[in-house]
Amino acid sequence: MASARMRRNTTGAIVAAHGDWMRARVACQVVGIAAYDLSAAFNTLDNSKLVEKIQQLGISTRSIKWISNYLRGRSQRVVYNNSRGIS
Repeated sequence: MASARMRRNTTGAIVAAHGDWMRARVACQVVGIAAYDLSAAFNTLDNSKLVEKIQQLGISTRSIKWISNYLRGRSQRVVYNNSRGIS
């Protein structure tokens, strides 16, 4: 998915990944996709414990670094019916 890495935002990455998947499908290649909505999943979780658990699963070092970087310094804001919340 080299084309997805060139994108700067989530929407662009998804569009590029979808294109990669469709090209693979047309070429009769197997396509496996794992998708996670991380937008609010870690609001009450100790990030270091999560990374430790992921390491125990045998996930690659590169993926663990990506997840750690994603979680570092994140904040979330929810807007619903013009009401804002900060976490």
